Amino acid sequence: MTKYKELCQAYANARQASLQSIETCQGFAEIFIDHMSEYFQCRVEMQNVSFDEQGSMHFYPAITLYTNPHQPVMDNGEVVVVSLSLEKMEDIYLVTLFPWEKPFPLRKSQLEKLDDFTPVYDFIYEQILNAYANAMISVRDSQTNIRNLGWDF
Repeated sequence: MTKYKELCQAYANARQASLQSIETCQGFAEIFIDHMSEYFQCRVEMQNVSFDEQGSMHFYPAITLYTNPHQPVMDNGEVVVVSLSLEKMEDIYLVTLFPWEKPFPLRKSQLEKLDDFTPVYDFIYEQILNAYANAMISVRDSQTNIRNLGWDF
């Protein structure tokens, strides 16, 4: 095999590993969002998804809050966006909540039940409660507010 072919093979292997990592992380994020919806007992939407140069995935779950959750059409509500990164390691996923940079290691073998994710969701829940307890909010009736948890609360 020529040196050039070896370089091409190394590139092909790295590309395949990157694609596989992206697919695995996206699958994890879907499970994370599904369990988050179950935890909060409401719809959680996935906002942007991106990958940085180190291979970490950044994703942004969003929850829309209303003054009356039983009649959401009565007001526009407020969308709370959570900033998370995900790193895939040997046998764990490391979920980090920003801007706190608080990491939560989750074992790959423990991703079936909601209980496995509860520490992350509990932390997010507490941060949202604290943000609303300590902040004034916009009361514009004409549009839905979007807030990035920790960044502009």
